[in-house]
Amino acid sequence: MQIKPTKAVEMAAIARAAKSGEDRCFVIMSFSGNPLLLDSYELAIKPVVEELGYACAKVDEQQFNGSIRDRIIEGIRDSTFVIADVTEARPNCYYELGVAHSLGKIVIHLARGKRDIHFDVRDFNFIIYSRIEELKEKLRKRIMATIRPSNP
Repeated sequence: MQIKPTKAVEMAAIARAAKSGEDRCFVIMSFSGNPLLLDSYELAIKPVVEELGYACAKVDEQQFNGSIRDRIIEGIRDSTFVIADVTEARPNCYYELGVAHSLGKIVIHLARGKRDIHFDVRDFNFIIYSRIEELKEKLRKRIMATIRPSNP
């Protein structure tokens, strides 16, 4: 029987990865508690990213003291690439997306529907999804086509 690591163990692994220079993905998305978004992250985004050899994190999984804004900017800055799901069109997600763009990060853009995509970013190639399996397939293909796998 395999024991699933606790959140503390997972966060310690992410911290070690950050210090070791391991390839990482930072995820931008709403923290609204929407079960569809929670499933998108837990059942599609995180497993696909980790399967391809990257550490995967979003700021609400981390324990820290200090400014959440500083922690988000640090996470974006130190990442290999960013996944930004703008579902729910939250202003904070758009702020973080702007930070990622201004830092020249590779960003994979996601949304559950086109209505959440604001005018200023509509020209980016978004993955539009409605089902978990669809998101997993599209995300895996996008990462494989645009970002080298961390552990080929």
